[in-house]
Amino acid sequence: EQIRYAKSEKIKFEIVFFHSEELRLYPMILLFFIESAFQYSIHNLINEAYINISINTYNKGVFLKLEFTASNHSDIEINEIGIKVQKLLNNAYPELYRLEFKRNGNSLTIFLRISL
Repeated sequence: EQIRYAKSEKIKFEIVFFHSEELRLYPMILLFFIESAFQYSIHNLINEAYINISINTYNKGVFLKLEFTASNHSDIEINEIGIKVQKLLNNAYPELYRLEFKRNGNSLTIFLRISL
């Protein structure tokens, strides 16, 4: 998707590694969030949409912050993202994660912290 919108300043992706220790993370979990951001934002609101993705590692965990435009979608649709991903997280990291959704006007921010 970033290639498709390469000329756009509306997609920002940042990965920061704070240590060299190897962390094993199920990639489908992060992919689910990123796909949801494109589904609920860019594809529907080309001119107004933006996506900011930040992935940081720390001692024994990962922190994901994903912010995107979600103005055309109801809270019910947004809650569906949470329900689906909580099933994945409960299977992969029971009691080792913290997940938050914050809606602010047209924007939705998702915070995910996983302790590994």
